[in-house]
Amino acid sequence: MTKTNRFFAILVLYCALVPSLGEETKGVGVGAYPLSAKTVSMWTLDLDADGKSKPTVLVYFKGSAGWHKRRWEMKSQGTSQRLSSGDLVLEVSSDKEKGIAVIQGREFKLAKGNVYLVHDADKPHSVERIQTLGIFELPYPSESPVALEALRIHPGILEKVP
Repeated sequence: MTKTNRFFAILVLYCALVPSLGEETKGVGVGAYPLSAKTVSMWTLDLDADGKSKPTVLVYFKGSAGWHKRRWEMKSQGTSQRLSSGDLVLEVSSDKEKGIAVIQGREFKLAKGNVYLVHDADKPHSVERIQTLGIFELPYPSESPVALEALRIHPGILEKVP
């Protein structure tokens, strides 16, 4: 396992195990996982009606081969996650009560989509393009990362995220 894969695997475990801090923090957590040499994923978790952690928004970030193999710094709180490496920043947050997701600083309505693809994620924010892939029933967290499970159970996502 490469250092980058270990970092993202540890990030998934950390985010799944560490509860939200403080009364003002919304949501229950975040996760991230590398899928290939070109694609990584990030997601937010919130509580469903039964009080179980369930993904709210899932984002795939695609760039040139090897773009994510670098040292990353992580900041997360509740359903907000920021990974940075030099001038490259990956950001995802969600607010289920307001019905919004914020991806790379841009606001999206959850009623129109909960799965997104960020093209050219290794380029400056002004260049990247964020594509809404649609609304999908996202899998509950398990031993397999949310992003992998979503690709497995939803061929429509897999067709758009190579």
